[in-house]
Amino acid sequence: MKRITAIVLCTLLLALAGGCARQNANQPQMTPLPTERNLSAYPNWVNLPSLQNDRWANPIPDVVERVSPAVVGLSVLTTRPQDDQLVEGIGTGFFVSADGYVLTNNHVAGNAQAIQVVFADGTKQTGQCVWSDAALDLAVVKVEGGPYPFVTMGDSGTLRVGDDVVAVGTPLTLQFQHTVTSGIVSALRRTLSVPSDNYVAFMEELIQIDASINPGNSGGPLCDMNGSVVGINTLKVTEAEGIGFAIPIEIAAPIVQRIVTEGSYEAPYIGLYVMDAEIARYYGQQVQSGLYVINVDANGPAAALGLKEGDCISAINGQPVDTALALRRMIYSCRAGDTIEIRWKSADSQEHSARVTLTTKPAAA
Repeated sequence: MKRITAIVLCTLLLALAGGCARQNANQPQMTPLPTERNLSAYPNWVNLPSLQNDRWANPIPDVVERVSPAVVGLSVLTTRPQDDQLVEGIGTGFFVSADGYVLTNNHVAGNAQAIQVVFADGTKQTGQCVWSDAALDLAVVKVEGGPYPFVTMGDSGTLRVGDDVVAVGTPLTLQFQHTVTSGIVSALRRTLSVPSDNYVAFMEELIQIDASINPGNSGGPLCDMNGSVVGINTLKVTEAEGIGFAIPIEIAAPIVQRIVTEGSYEAPYIGLYVMDAEIARYYGQQVQSGLYVINVDANGPAAALGLKEGDCISAINGQPVDTALALRRMIYSCRAGDTIEIRWKSADSQEHSARVTLTTKPAAA
């Protein structure tokens, strides 16, 4: 259908930015995805102080100096499906807590047989993946010991197109660990579909940047000029220069908070993918507000309510929602088994309201 095809066309050119040791950067790579933007719900995360909000007083070296101690290289061994051989991939991660939790991408660490964490000073330590989600392309690795320097969580909602950003990562090999690139925010709130072996996942609200992102940069921090992390670098367009994407930090924030405080996280699941009204209008849909439904898992909670492609969600628990990021933050702040209320308008303009119980997210969703 036209509205889906317009999105899917982008995926033919996409390549995830990690695992360079066993991938061809010119081919699509798939070793892989609260209403107010307010992170006050995540106290005591700030370890590396933010800079003052004055871009001319805060040159890139100051940003790098504050963030780099919390950034690590990841050497990951995985089993190659075709011959069961162990192969090494390279990625990046960054500490989000003093007690050793590292945030990275699922396609870096999600299927790891072994993980070696390489610190800024070159020392190495074993890590273990304690949580991962292929659809979100996020993973958390635990490193024993500490305390470790960890990053300041920023707010991607403050970004504007044209803002300066800095990426820190490990492109190509560990020899290039802590490589720094800089650029600007090229676009906001991109929705892309990323195919895998068994399903297609939609990655929503992505930050598009022109800072150079190469294989091995995956999982590294995208920083604003205050030295705060606003995104997790995850993929690039291989047949163009300067088109990379980062996952907004707000998607990871409630997940990381639960893992840091409780030691584990079980993702709740509603089973739908959406785009906001502005993007929907760009693709020719007559949507004035709310979230336009572009795909529904036939086996998920949303389908059980009768939600269908083309419907428009207006509120969750009585709170208006107008971005996919707001919806994700609401869902990931809940637990599997919680009940929420959804209001939506169907394609025939009928208003609906119903309560639904969130389930545990399936492995392939």
